[in-house]
Amino acid sequence: MNQTIELLTEVYKNAELTKELLGKLVKCNHDSEFKRIMADQSAEYHDIMLEAQRQFASCGQAQAPKGYSAAERAGAHWPIILHGYVANNVSHLAEALIHETTIRLIDICRAVRSCPEANEYATELAHRLRITEENNLRQTLRHV
Repeated sequence: MNQTIELLTEVYKNAELTKELLGKLVKCNHDSEFKRIMADQSAEYHDIMLEAQRQFASCGQAQAPKGYSAAERAGAHWPIILHGYVANNVSHLAEALIHETTIRLIDICRAVRSCPEANEYATELAHRLRITEENNLRQTLRHV
């Protein structure tokens, strides 16, 4: 697999996983401000996914990148969601989201480093995802 496709796949997978998690966490959150923040974050991840799909198409790929499998998503989501339902307060939800965001941030940094020959558009999109993760981390830390 060429490095551009590899990097776009990682961007897509990471954005998809976090967007899906945010959608689940919104359901167990009762704080309207934090719900709004999570909705805004989810929209940004959705935009990044759409851009990754467009870039895939421009690279001649007929299909969107394959995301994480259901088992991989469940493994990432269930501990966080369970923690959110049991704790049922904003601070604990924020903490769970911070853990997941940190993992995704590390994943995208590793992906960029392992794909030095990816084209500039894929690299810029990965950079956008990294900045999004960092900004979301700062936003979420205010709710711990």
